[in-house]
Amino acid sequence: MEPLGEGRLASQKEIAKLYDLRSAAAHGKPKHRGDDLLASFHLLRMVLIKIMEDKKLPSKDDLERMLFFG
Repeated sequence: MEPLGEGRLASQKEIAKLYDLRSAAAHGKPKHRGDDLLASFHLLRMVLIKIMEDKKLPSKDDLERMLFFG
């Protein structure tokens, strides 16, 4: 969802942080705050809008290509 560069790197780090928080909660050791939940919903919203705009659900291969090649 971000072009290659610093913005994409920052987004990837934020997504990894949210994933770690989700994982902790799923395994019974929640560490998240309300803002983290809102950030997760915002991310989900952006992903769903992108899918609707592209009129396509990307495959795993599509996602890997986009991640590494832009």
